[in-house]
Amino acid sequence: MFVEDPNDLDETERMIKFHEIAREYGRAIAAWETAPWVTEYELLQRDGVQLRNPDDMDDDELTDLLWKIIESMATRNTFFYQTDHLSEREFYERLYYEVLHEPAKDYAAVLDPEELTGPGAWVQTIDMCDDGDLETYWRYYADDETRERHAEQFPDMTMPPREEPPYDRDRFLPRSYEDAMMERGEFPEYEEEVDEFEIGEDEWDIPW
Repeated sequence: MFVEDPNDLDETERMIKFHEIAREYGRAIAAWETAPWVTEYELLQRDGVQLRNPDDMDDDELTDLLWKIIESMATRNTFFYQTDHLSEREFYERLYYEVLHEPAKDYAAVLDPEELTGPGAWVQTIDMCDDGDLETYWRYYADDETRERHAEQFPDMTMPPREEPPYDRDRFLPRSYEDAMMERGEFPEYEEEVDEFEIGEDEWDIPW
């Protein structure tokens, strides 16, 4: 690890954190390459979460099961975001009929339990290839800077007005450790990106 001034304790601490984070991502990539493909549906069943047809549940039952799914997936370091445009029932139906049947990596097959707290996976409930969902993104989630930049690049696009989402769920969802670090101001930021890594047999060999 190279530090320009070893007496600069703040810079040394930032570099140590950056080094640790880079190694976490290296291990995550190695795990992704070796973990078998399954579905979230299968993983939830293994966790003891039994899914039910939404038509067979009242609102309270559905909400309880929805949050069991959210919490179970969070223990496997998988998190949801951008869900505030969906009611509890709409969210569950999106999971039951679509999201939970998509391919997912079974990291528990190749990682020890304590290693499952590394870099997380995020599940977006918006299909960015679907025109209707794309409009939802621009209406509820894109910030002003993103909207302005996109409008400059695509002047013929009719940008929907920005609105507050109809529901308030996202801020209560479990978050990854990266999100928590950034909120506490502990995630190091550097103007220059590190773009050269040598991948070792078990993890990335970082060139410092």
